[in-house]
Amino acid sequence: MATITWTFGTYSFKTNANLVSYEENIELRLDPKQIPGRHGALTASAPSLSAKLIGPLSFYLLATSPDDLEAKLDTAKAALAEGSIQQLSKFDDRYINAQTQSFGHDYGPQMLSALCWVTFLCPDPFWVSETLDTLPVAPTTWTTDTSSAIVNNGGNAPTPVIITLTVPAATTITDVAVVNLTTGEYVFWNGSLTAGQILTIDTDPTNTSPILENGIADISGLQATNPGDEALGRTAEFWKLNPGNNTLEFRSTPTGATVTLQKRNRWY
Repeated sequence: MATITWTFGTYSFKTNANLVSYEENIELRLDPKQIPGRHGALTASAPSLSAKLIGPLSFYLLATSPDDLEAKLDTAKAALAEGSIQQLSKFDDRYINAQTQSFGHDYGPQMLSALCWVTFLCPDPFWVSETLDTLPVAPTTWTTDTSSAIVNNGGNAPTPVIITLTVPAATTITDVAVVNLTTGEYVFWNGSLTAGQILTIDTDPTNTSPILENGIADISGLQATNPGDEALGRTAEFWKLNPGNNTLEFRSTPTGATVTLQKRNRWY
């Protein structure tokens, strides 16, 4: 069961203050337009989500003297006004990347308390699980063939994945397809990887190096289309896991590459 924590970076609102209230906006879709697909495959209508605003989050600082109050305000302002993006948590099982947008306070009677408020801007508007799931769980193994795997996204928002394929002994792999049969999307790579080498595919749109060939960023093998998948009505795109169960397919030529998948559940 999740525990309420309310922390921003290393600053704990529960330890240092008495939390009063907070607000959290619902993200809105911004200006749907026809834009190029992630890697030039097709054009698609892909409206983005706006940043999330959290706040004002209101809390009291209580002190034994005016000097004590000023010290507590200094601690709060130093933590909240640092300026960098840090993890904001309201429960201990998830966080959101946030940056302080504004901070203010009013003094109470005799300067023994202060009502403070802070607003956070979250460029990526999702709460993310603290737990990084690595699948499959040993001793189960996945390999590239015509079989499929079912992966569950326990959040209520689509979430990206990191897929790692390791080439088996005495084998050279020349193409790889990773397909989300639930969403009808696929990523197709063509190149040459030899025994023991690793192909990593990261479907997070914020990652500037979505393809790693043996640890080196290289998108030259990424293909805009694969006729076999297109004939089945699938779209070339860096896909995400939908909430709930997703049926995935991993293929390579030749077959037999070992596959692992990492993901974090996400929530709106």
